[in-house]
Amino acid sequence: MSGRSIIRAQVLTVGLVAVQAVAQNRASVNIVVPDFTLDTRIVWSDPPDHFVDTSQPYDLNGRPAGIDTIYVEFDREVRLSYANIDVAANSREPITVADVWYDNGTWVVVLDRVLLPGESASMAFGGGVTYIAFESRPGDINHDGRTDRKDLANLSQVVESGAVDVVAYDFNRDGLVDNGDVQDLQETLERPGRRQTPVVWIDTDTEPLRGWICCCTDGVCGVQWSESCVGGSPRVCPCTGGSCID
Repeated sequence: MSGRSIIRAQVLTVGLVAVQAVAQNRASVNIVVPDFTLDTRIVWSDPPDHFVDTSQPYDLNGRPAGIDTIYVEFDREVRLSYANIDVAANSREPITVADVWYDNGTWVVVLDRVLLPGESASMAFGGGVTYIAFESRPGDINHDGRTDRKDLANLSQVVESGAVDVVAYDFNRDGLVDNGDVQDLQETLERPGRRQTPVVWIDTDTEPLRGWICCCTDGVCGVQWSESCVGGSPRVCPCTGGSCID
């Protein structure tokens, strides 16, 4: 064998060893992530559970703004995909998951649209094992279910106190908590339609309170978005498709 052939053979051998090493490394990190179990829990999310978005539903450029991306971390490694994420909203138009990916310990779930004023939604993971709820109520600063003069007074007090909680009090979405927020809310209340921000009236005494309910229907345990179980009987959550007795 010539010197050139020997060198070529050595190179091929080294290359093969390198490829095998890479394959072994890839196999070692290709860990099978388990599915959700009944005791899987959320340890952090943005927005947090039961978050109320009180800012106006448009940004400074007039584009729809609000909740459309959810960041969530679980207490263990789980496999999250379109198949085990369920979104339910009290809206005429459904809200669906547009994208989902994993980023350094955090799952990112993107919705196909933002939550509109007056809408509430829940996002259930793993067939209802755990979930978060959030809603849009522009101007409802005091979280009493309606937008009125009480909210204006509350926001004025917040601005005077020097609070800088942008998430809770930046009504006009300009990144600041100042008199501009008070002025925008006041104009919205006095002349609805003049600004792009609609006044949202929610009568919590007459509107049914909906949420995720675990129901036993036709011998199967599952989750429904309703104020009561439809066609079945309630069961204690969480439940994930197990058999049950109506």
